[in-house]
Amino acid sequence: SAEGAGGGGAAPAAPVPAPKLQLWHRCDTGEEKTAVTGLHFTRVTGFVDGLGVERVFVLAVTSGPGKPTRLHSFRGSDTTLRSAFDGPSSAATPASGTASSTPGPASFIELPGSVDRADLALCGRSFAVRTESFLYYGEMSRTLAKHGGGAAGGGGTVDTGALPYPPRGPGRDVLPRSVAITPHHFVLLHDDGELAFVSRVSLQTIQTLHTNDGDGADPAAPPELLAD
Repeated sequence: SAEGAGGGGAAPAAPVPAPKLQLWHRCDTGEEKTAVTGLHFTRVTGFVDGLGVERVFVLAVTSGPGKPTRLHSFRGSDTTLRSAFDGPSSAATPASGTASSTPGPASFIELPGSVDRADLALCGRSFAVRTESFLYYGEMSRTLAKHGGGAAGGGGTVDTGALPYPPRGPGRDVLPRSVAITPHHFVLLHDDGELAFVSRVSLQTIQTLHTNDGDGADPAAPPELLAD
């Protein structure tokens, strides 16, 4: 038609604005800038006045060569990620958790030594951090407070401890390349391919395996542990 030929169709759709990035929190890494080398967020169910309450829980590790190693923890007032950083959100609280509560304060613990990448490994509520000196481990607390947001332990982590790296033969580095955690073991992988399983109960090495003898390994692509 004449109208169609004249271009009288629908106007083009307005462009969709790009989402804006917003900084919710800046980890306290001291005077020097440090990379975030481990990050995990999950939902932990705890209890307030006998009622089940689900909260978001965030763990972050910052580290780097010559830099301090810190484990940061944040616990929200509800299940929204933002509540872990700036207080209760406008979202409705879970039906199972009608008791009011406030978010736990941001907290960090500085671990001794400096490592290129202090990775963070998790299994359920349990976590482990690879540091220069030892394996730091603990659990995300299920103890919640109705007022003040405090939980047992700093920042909501409990049952923490330090596992010294098991001794190895002469000239062999005790610092593992990568770590993982299972319901019953800590798993340590070394550059030469040795895999050590350490009991979470006795804190003793119960088995070692050799994935390879180190020959032919690419130094630019060292082995890593992956958890599913």
